[in-house]
Amino acid sequence: MTIKLQTQKQFLEYVSKVQETIEDLEFQAQDTGNTDCKKELENLTTEIKEKQLVIPIVGGFSAGKSTLLNSFLGVDKLPVAITPETSVAAELIASEREHIVSVDDNGTEKDNQSFDDIKRDARNLDHIKVFLNNQNLREIEPLILVDMPGFDSPVSQHNKAIDCYMNKAAHFVFLNSVEDGTVPKSILQQMDRVTTYFNKSFSFGITKTDLRPQTYVEEVKEEMAEQLEDYSFDKEIMTFELGSGENLKQFIQSIKPEHLFKEQFVEQLLIHNKGLQNAIQQKIETYQQEDENVIQAIKNIEEDIKEHQQNSKKEIKYLRSQVDNSDITSICNKVMADFYNKIDYLSSLYQIPDLLKNEITQTVSDSLTCHLKERLEKISKSMAENVQYSIQNSLGDLDLLFNFESIEENTDFEFDNSTIKVGVDVITLVLNVIPLGVTLSKIIKIATPIIHTLSSLFFSQKVEQQLDYQQLTKNTLLGEVAPQIKSKIDGEISKIYREETAKFIEQNSKKLEEEMQKIIDNFTRSLLEKEQNRNNLEQEISKLNTIITQLNTLKTQYLN
Repeated sequence: MTIKLQTQKQFLEYVSKVQETIEDLEFQAQDTGNTDCKKELENLTTEIKEKQLVIPIVGGFSAGKSTLLNSFLGVDKLPVAITPETSVAAELIASEREHIVSVDDNGTEKDNQSFDDIKRDARNLDHIKVFLNNQNLREIEPLILVDMPGFDSPVSQHNKAIDCYMNKAAHFVFLNSVEDGTVPKSILQQMDRVTTYFNKSFSFGITKTDLRPQTYVEEVKEEMAEQLEDYSFDKEIMTFELGSGENLKQFIQSIKPEHLFKEQFVEQLLIHNKGLQNAIQQKIETYQQEDENVIQAIKNIEEDIKEHQQNSKKEIKYLRSQVDNSDITSICNKVMADFYNKIDYLSSLYQIPDLLKNEITQTVSDSLTCHLKERLEKISKSMAENVQYSIQNSLGDLDLLFNFESIEENTDFEFDNSTIKVGVDVITLVLNVIPLGVTLSKIIKIATPIIHTLSSLFFSQKVEQQLDYQQLTKNTLLGEVAPQIKSKIDGEISKIYREETAKFIEQNSKKLEEEMQKIIDNFTRSLLEKEQNRNNLEQEISKLNTIITQLNTLKTQYLN
C-alpha cells in the first residue's frame, strides 16, 4: 500500500526506531502486564500501513445523504429511495476502473456487482465498495466517504455493519434533514457512542435546507446547536441544499487528513511508549533491588570472613586450653578406682604370681586406655562440634554454592597387643583425619612397660609366708603397688599425655587452619563474583536508563 501521508510515514519511522531501540531487551510477562511489547509494535506497523481514513456519512433514513453524495460526485451513481430494509453501507473509492464489489458478513468479496444485485442480496451483505473514476474522489484522497444505512434501519445486520464502521472510521459526518426540526434521539444516541465509547470526532450538517425558508433553517440550526452542546460539539454546523455537492466537497476538504491520521494513532503510540518505559522501569527496579541484595551479600561476606578468622583463632586457643593438669588427675583417679574395684580379685591370685602380675598390668592398662580414650574422644568431639558450629554459622547466611552435611562422629577402637587402631569418620570438609588412635596408642605403648615394671618389681621381692597370704597380697597392693601406680601416672604418664595430646591438638589445629583458609578462599571467590555481578547489574541499569531516554526522545520527536 502506498504511503501517502507524512504523518503515516512519521509514525512508521517512529515504530521502526522503537523496535531498534528495544531489540535486545527481553521482557517478562509480569513486566508488561502479559502484553507482548514487540508483537504489539509489529501489529502497529501493519495497522499504520493499512489504515484508511474512512469518513462515514450517517443520518436517518431519507436524510438526503445519497442525493447529496451524488451531487458531490457530479453524477447519479448512488441509488436513492431504497427502503430502510435494503440500505447497505457503500464505500466510495477513486479508481480508473469503475466496478462494484460486494462484501458479505463473512468478509467474502464478490466483484462486478450491479446495484440491482445489491438490492436482491442486501440482507446478506455487510457493505459494498463502489470504485469510481471520479475527480472529486481523487481530490479528497486519502479520505474515503461511506454512504451509511440509516440509523433507524430495522434490520439488525445493518446495525452490525454500522457498528463495524464505529471501529474503523476515522471521523464521522452526521447529516440531519431540516425537516426533522431537531436532532432525533437515535442520532443523539449514536453521537454519544461515537464520542464516549469510541473516542471519535464528528462533524454535523443540516440537509435539504432549500426545502424550508431561511429563517426556519436558522431557527432549526440554533436549536440543533443547543442539543449538540451536550456532546462537546464546538464546530460550525454546515448547511446543505439538495444539490450542493460543491459545498460538501469544500466541507470534506476542510477535514485535514494529516491531523485526522494523527488522531487515529498518537494516543495509542503514546500509551505504548509509556507502557514500554514502565516495563523497563520495572526491570530497573528489579535490578536495583538485586544490586542492593548484592551489596548486602558483599557486606555479609566481608564481615563473615573477618569473624571467621577471629573465631578460628579463638577455637584453636580453646582447643589448646583443653589440656591441663586436671585431665591427668581425673584419669588417674578413675584408673585407681578401677584398680581398687578389682582388688579382691587380684588378691585372690596370690598363689599364681605370673597371672597376678599380668592381671595388674592388664587392669591398669585397660583402665588407662579406656579413660584416655574417653578424654581424647571428648576433645575430638569438642573439636568436631566447634568446627561444625563455626562453619555452619559462617555459611548460614550466605548464598554460596556449598553443601555441608551435618558433622557426625563415629569412633571405634580395636585393641590388639596394646596397639590401638582407631577409625574416625567425621563427615566434614574440615576434619578429614583426626589422629586420635596414634596419640592414644603412643601413650599406652609407653605407659604399659612402666606399669609392667611396677608389678615386676613388686613380685621380685621375697614374700614371707603369712597365715593369710591373700590379705597380705591385698595389703601390699593397696599400700605399696597402688601408690606407685598413681605416682607413675601423675608423673611420667602425665608428662607423656600432655606432650602427645598437645601434639594431637596442634596437628588438628593446623588442619583446621588449612581447611578454614580454604573456606575463606571460597568466600573471597564468591566476593569477587558478587562484585562482578554488581558491575554487570550497574551496566544493565545504565543501559536501560539510556533506552528510557531514547524512548522519550523518540516520543518528543515523532509524537508531540
